Amino acid sequence: MKIEFGEISVSPAKGRTSGGRPFFVLNKPFVVGIIWEDLYDENPWKMKIVVPNGFDTDFASTPWFLHRFFPPAGKYAPVAVLHDYLYRKAANCPRVLADAVFRVGMKQLGVGRIKRWIMWAAVRLFGWLSYQKR
Repeated sequence: MKIEFGEISVSPAKGRTSGGRPFFVLNKPFVVGIIWEDLYDENPWKMKIVVPNGFDTDFASTPWFLHRFFPPAGKYAPVAVLHDYLYRKAANCPRVLADAVFRVGMKQLGVGRIKRWIMWAAVRLFGWLSYQKR
């Protein structure tokens, strides 16, 4: 799987917080391309996801006491926005696929192996709390 991230532009969402974490709003659509290559097929499967203008996100939903090690808007911010969108708005996206996209996207964005595993494990263990609110 390969993920191509477009440009992301956000501004603070006035008066919107969750657990003390501020939310941000996309200023323009955020376009993401996902390419699945099959070892046995010469034609990769391609998908384009457009996270709409106005979509709100808290980036990575990390508890405040972990912000020193896992800041909400680290280098993984683009894939965190995509993950939020897949959890909340993509009706046909199973949770396991959204979490796999999160993990692959973090790798492509240069997030280290240990940090990537911890963040992926956290969404696998606790993500059901947000996913069920859809």
